[in-house]
Amino acid sequence: MLAPALAAQAVRAAIPGMAEVAERLVARWDHADEVDVSEEMTRVTLDVIGLCGFGYRFDCLGRDDDHPFIARLKRCMARVPERAASLLGDPGQVQWEDDVRAMHQMVDEVIAERRRAEQGPSDLLSCMLRGLDDRNVRFQVLTSMVAGHDTTTGALSFAIYFLAKHPEILARARAEVDAVLGDAAPTFETVGRLRYVAQVLKEAMRLWPPGPGFNVAPFADETVCGRFPIARDKTVTIFVPALHRDPAVWGDHVERFDPDRFSPENEKRRPATAYRPFGNGPRACLGQFFAMQEAALILAVILRRYELVDFADYSLKLLYRVTLKPEDFRLRVRRRITSR
Repeated sequence: MLAPALAAQAVRAAIPGMAEVAERLVARWDHADEVDVSEEMTRVTLDVIGLCGFGYRFDCLGRDDDHPFIARLKRCMARVPERAASLLGDPGQVQWEDDVRAMHQMVDEVIAERRRAEQGPSDLLSCMLRGLDDRNVRFQVLTSMVAGHDTTTGALSFAIYFLAKHPEILARARAEVDAVLGDAAPTFETVGRLRYVAQVLKEAMRLWPPGPGFNVAPFADETVCGRFPIARDKTVTIFVPALHRDPAVWGDHVERFDPDRFSPENEKRRPATAYRPFGNGPRACLGQFFAMQEAALILAVILRRYELVDFADYSLKLLYRVTLKPEDFRLRVRRRITSR
């Protein structure tokens, strides 16, 4: 039911909104000397999903604090791993319940306002409202807010990390951006032509997929690889960073960052099941096309505008909450002399 809101024609309509948000990001960075990359990517992706998915402006890029809804959302997401691991209850349960209640109330208000509108944008929310009751829509909105920003945040943050560590790859990506975009605003067609930028994002997600695992279970008793018996319906977790480092598929230098692994020729030669950054099977990420277009556009706008200075020689530290992203990753940004 929701697939049309995330398909090519819908993404085409969303590109101007994505471009507007990306321009607000670089306008913000024009006044910054140093940026926390994961935090800034969180801000930009929240503004994109709010505007393009639900017609709502959180203005995360226009403020230094958090919108009240976003503050509550972040607080809940930060507690997810602790709640999942706790056997003795959650000492923050009262705060959790208060945050969830307030988020539900705000989403319900947005739903009611859209219902009252004679004509709203054709977006993810309008798709939901055509086929679901308001309570269901509320939960779908919250799910889409989390899934629609946090994974893209991780993909962009890891891509920027690897580009900062590989100047020759960064130069190649930037040359493509300059040739394809020039000084013009990104369009659906030009974003689709950023093929090497897309390869950079895919290779970043090979090494550090924001969603690091998914579960599968056999329909019948199985023995995997002739060695591992697995009973019917027994859940097995696939650790995606290990899947993406199988030397039989990826070669001897699996830790090397090499976007050419995702050239069209190499992608055709590789089993599709060897690469699963968006999950697996019929429940794989519904919004992966939307996310890839969004990430390519944002990354291109950043590369067109700035030199990225790894002033602290950052050593990668992983932060795991709901997804993976770099922790405390800071860069200096310098406006390119020839940039737009």
